[in-house]
Amino acid sequence: MVKVTPPGDTAAGSPSVLRRLNLAHVLRVIRSEGPMPRSDVVRASGISKPTVNEVVETLLAEGLITESLDGGTDRPRRPGPRARLLQFNARRRLVVGVDVESSRILALLSDLDGTILGSARRPTPHGGRQDEVVRAVRQTVRDVVAQAEIDWSAVRAVVVGTPGIVDRESGTVRLVPQLSGWEGRPLARLLSDALAAPVLLEHDVHLAVIGEYWRGEAAGLRNAAYVQIDVGVGMGFLIDGTVYAGADGAAGEVGYLPVVRDLPTTAAAAGLGPFEAAAGATAFSAFAAEAIARGDETSLRPVDGGEVSASSVLAAAHDGDRTAAGIVDAVLGHLARGLASIAAVLNPQIVVLGGEVGEQLGAYVPWLQQQLDAAVPAPPRVHVTSLEDQAIALGAVRRGIDTVEAQIFDQIGAATG
Repeated sequence: MVKVTPPGDTAAGSPSVLRRLNLAHVLRVIRSEGPMPRSDVVRASGISKPTVNEVVETLLAEGLITESLDGGTDRPRRPGPRARLLQFNARRRLVVGVDVESSRILALLSDLDGTILGSARRPTPHGGRQDEVVRAVRQTVRDVVAQAEIDWSAVRAVVVGTPGIVDRESGTVRLVPQLSGWEGRPLARLLSDALAAPVLLEHDVHLAVIGEYWRGEAAGLRNAAYVQIDVGVGMGFLIDGTVYAGADGAAGEVGYLPVVRDLPTTAAAAGLGPFEAAAGATAFSAFAAEAIARGDETSLRPVDGGEVSASSVLAAAHDGDRTAAGIVDAVLGHLARGLASIAAVLNPQIVVLGGEVGEQLGAYVPWLQQQLDAAVPAPPRVHVTSLEDQAIALGAVRRGIDTVEAQIFDQIGAATG
């Protein structure tokens, strides 16, 4: 998970730090083992009864836990008076995770336990100006909150995943041709102003690997890579459980790996990096266009005068079209070489394939696995995402939960100092 260091007093052993540690520990115990009486919190936490009572009163005042009689729970009744039980109030503060892609916007509303309370989608304005996309994001977020019949004031963080390299200090994005007008604009501030809520802007693939670690194929694996294959190819990766973003937030721009030379002409001219030009969606379309221009025997045809999509090529190959099968072989050969390079450098336990193209490669995983087994001394497992198109939004939710929890302990710890 992305590690969050709350601001404030960090001196070892200081009262402020000890208060934060006690708050976090008691809340963690109640959250994982509750409903439970105070006496059980004392035993489970190893903290003195007076300190537990002080912390519990603080958490009750903040509405982060509730205390009620044990009627209606599944816990076995104890002899004697009915105990009052403490329980985590996950819905006291909520987060929204947003995935902004060139074709659609997806928003997920979650409580602090990670329970998804609602989702909303809408098309990304085609070729829209920056203000149109910002309005579309705002409406999607407002829709998901309204549909869940939740008061907006409960939303404490909105995390937005976007293509491109995110500068966290300025809240700007670069290398984002998929979204018109987003390049270099102060998107974090614009989105925060539009939503009247704190907005955290993150690189989409960095969020995707968090989503996979939390709810997907990389669950429990602290060294993992998520490779998103769309028009571009990008990667988010974990090193010892932490997302590595690099010096400038540009770690994982694997589309620029110089692993391929024989690029299709149209892909090379599209302004893409060598690897994504040869292994992304554009490669399927470019190879198909060249095959059609040569007069190769194939069922592939452009749709409405446009390009042949990667989905069409994969479907035709599945149906026995030899030209399409040859295109798939060529593109996946390039993909395998790039994945081998990634595996050799990072040594992940798993590589998860996602994105519009990556999600469709399940039938080819055994072949890709064979290529990596033969190419590198410590090959990772290759899987296709099981989260479909929600890995980024789920990662944004998890990032939001971590951020809100850090804020809780910082604010309460400071207020009780």
